[in-house]
Amino acid sequence: MVPYAAKATHAGLPGRVVRVLDVVNAVAGKAAFVALWALTAVVLLDVALRSVGTPTLWGSEVSVYLMLALAFLGVGHATVEGAHFRVTVLVERLGPRARRVLDMLCDALALAFTIGFTVGAARLALFYHQLGFQTNTMLHVPLALLQGLVVAGGVFLALALLANLLRAAIGLEAPKPPPDLPPA
Repeated sequence: MVPYAAKATHAGLPGRVVRVLDVVNAVAGKAAFVALWALTAVVLLDVALRSVGTPTLWGSEVSVYLMLALAFLGVGHATVEGAHFRVTVLVERLGPRARRVLDMLCDALALAFTIGFTVGAARLALFYHQLGFQTNTMLHVPLALLQGLVVAGGVFLALALLANLLRAAIGLEAPKPPPDLPPA
């Protein structure tokens, strides 16, 4: 769920763009959630089969791929939700306008880096595809497919950063970070 996306509909075209970007990342977040449950199922199956003396030959490998999917499909959603860690010692001492400008600067720099990273990852995925590289494991998964997860993660992160920039530029509410966990 994207709690602040409904407010974006009242900000004209930029607000609608923010809403679309938020929905795209919400869908990617749901795909990451499915990957998490699939990872859990594969690990539980492998543990159960191992306990009776017949472990899977593929469980470990598939677990790694699902963990990659979880991380890269969820990175944009985590950004939209404000779930990434932030060092706020300086930002907390600034006024609202200076905080907004600094947030926009950080998001713009992160977006530029993310675009460069994603373009490089896409080139590498294309290279792997052209040469037909595969993992040197039992399943022989095409490396272009795995590298495609990195590209997808970069795209989702770039979309989330763009949404954050637009949100700040038109004065929409910023994502709220998740509440802190109670002390242990």
